[in-house]
Amino acid sequence: MKELMVDLETLDVKPTAVVVSFAAIPFDMDKKLSFIEMVDGGHPVLYHKLAVEPQITGGRTVSASTLGWWLTQEEDARTDIALACGKENPLLDLHGPLCRFYEFAKEYECERIWGNGPSFDNAILRSLFDDLETEFPFKYNVDRDLRTLVDMTQESYVVETPEGMVPHHPVHDAAFQIVRAQIAWQKISKLIEARSVS
Repeated sequence: MKELMVDLETLDVKPTAVVVSFAAIPFDMDKKLSFIEMVDGGHPVLYHKLAVEPQITGGRTVSASTLGWWLTQEEDARTDIALACGKENPLLDLHGPLCRFYEFAKEYECERIWGNGPSFDNAILRSLFDDLETEFPFKYNVDRDLRTLVDMTQESYVVETPEGMVPHHPVHDAAFQIVRAQIAWQKISKLIEARSVS
């Protein structure tokens, strides 16, 4: 079964948050991918920056605490935020990137969507699609959560951060989330296999 990992960078933590950028990467749980393979062009990746002004005009939310948090992050991670919030932001279209997301999920025959937290990435992205009256490519019952999967195998939290990773860049975050998901999935699979043998 093909999975899709998504990561969003936002200006709030509510489901109504303004989305600054997102990335989506298809993967199979049983086919190991390296971080470098995913971020350096050797694997399909969808990455879009989004127009902020029409989202705010449409009622999506920005929180002061999230903006303050972004100011504490490294410069590389703040690039998309600076572009989105700047006066020279050339981005106007929202429907194009969302339609491309839909097409991308269908193109790679992704059957489940993964995010990093049950109330964050997937919920915010679905809310944005709803606001724009655009069809979301996944039903409600195929949402999956990395945090829960990793909590089931606590050792996965000690996975070393890959060299060259830019935290809070959506492509890098999504790729690292896949690495962690595959490690956790492999561990659970081994436990199940061992139990069935015994």
